[in-house]
Amino acid sequence: MLEIIIEDDIYVTKNTNVVDTKIHINYNDYCFPSATWTDFTFPVLEWWKNTLIGAKNADNISLTLPFHDGSFWLQVYKNKTFDLRINFVNGRGIKKIELTAYCGYYEFLNEIYKAIKKFAKILYKNDMHKGDFSPVYEQTMLSIVELKEFLNE
Repeated sequence: MLEIIIEDDIYVTKNTNVVDTKIHINYNDYCFPSATWTDFTFPVLEWWKNTLIGAKNADNISLTLPFHDGSFWLQVYKNKTFDLRINFVNGRGIKKIELTAYCGYYEFLNEIYKAIKKFAKILYKNDMHKGDFSPVYEQTMLSIVELKEFLNE
């Protein structure tokens, strides 16, 4: 089973509204890029969400879902029956596929939905729903609504 894991460890850079957390994908106990990977959580999830939503009506398409930091990405192949083959690509040095996962299109979007909701809860718990980080929280909440509507179509 594919899961997007987000941990409640927040990292922020002074004078920015960027919030990093530990984020990785767990597929049958394999962590990618790693169990301690830290990245720009909202931009990564938003890229993935928008790319997958944009590919809903496409058949036999290849999509790239990048992590922001480092040379890691998911190479996703979607077929006309909404099955996904996901290659976990490590682009450091010689590009290699570390693992291949299989899941459904809506299953993966549901994982993104759960991850965005968890990120919103982390922001709220850390009082980032107000003050300097309120725009990040508001964008996250809008993304949740958008994805929920898409999944309920």
